[in-house]
Amino acid sequence: MKVSVGQKIRGFLFKNAVAILLCGLLCFILIRMPSFFRPQNLVSLASEGCSFGIMTIGMTMLMLNGYIDISMGAQLYLAGVITIKIYQMTGNIWVCLIGSMAATVCVSLCNGVLIAKIGIPSMIATLAVKNVCKGISSLMIGKESVISMPPEFTMLGRYKLWGIPISVISLGVLFLIFIVIMKRTRFGHYVYAIGDNADACQASGINVFLTREIIFAVSGALIGYAGVINVSRLGGAQFNLGEGMEFSCVAAAVVGGVSMTGGRGNMLGAVMGVIIIAALDQLLRLFSVSNYLYDVFWGAIVLFTVSADILKNYEIKRERENKKTC
Repeated sequence: MKVSVGQKIRGFLFKNAVAILLCGLLCFILIRMPSFFRPQNLVSLASEGCSFGIMTIGMTMLMLNGYIDISMGAQLYLAGVITIKIYQMTGNIWVCLIGSMAATVCVSLCNGVLIAKIGIPSMIATLAVKNVCKGISSLMIGKESVISMPPEFTMLGRYKLWGIPISVISLGVLFLIFIVIMKRTRFGHYVYAIGDNADACQASGINVFLTREIIFAVSGALIGYAGVINVSRLGGAQFNLGEGMEFSCVAAAVVGGVSMTGGRGNMLGAVMGVIIIAALDQLLRLFSVSNYLYDVFWGAIVLFTVSADILKNYEIKRERENKKTC
């Protein structure tokens, strides 16, 4: 079957919509704000995007399995509040880290049971869990809308090694670890295989539910760690901390080439997605965009990236069908 020029152009645009947008963005930055690429600004950018970057690792693994966890922002909020409450009792940030990660792992395991075992759609299950976490966190904060912490509490979020925040170094190490896990281990291969065809994996003897529970547990641990870093960097917590951050994670993963339907994408692409979304966020703040336009812009970005992924999958499927008919 012969493909027309118009179909070729449409196919190219559908499959490369995100890349075209990013090239345009890069040109805009180079022309309007070349100082954006100064080392000092890039370090600041990495520090600000560290928490959401850590969470994107977990979101990427979930999306490779065909799931989306929209409770991540609320879990980050819960992790932050728990961290502060434990620190007020113990004065030990490492105890805070263990407590925060334990809490979010438990929440994520509940998500896994609701979704992978009971069969509740991930959007519905995680929306319910989001509201529960948000309510519990707000109750723990109480009448104080903001909780400030002493300077020594900021060690993990602001301490620098060779001029680079230790939180940024830990983000890089985590990405390297998970790149290796996803490419070189049996577990990583299972994540891709289950996302591509869970029924076939179950028939071949793979414990699909256990694998998915591990993914949720790992995602929860990452959220807990991100929560500690976040409140440590900010020096405290405030009402609705982390609101909407899960959508930034989804956008970063999709921009990095992770498919919403599962089974396609990689952790290295997610790294690039995190960098791009963090850069967009900082640019909006540098241009002093109002909060209302800020929300409009991010809604448009999420809608665009998800739509681009759907169109890309549609075009790939159409090309495969055309090859079969030839």
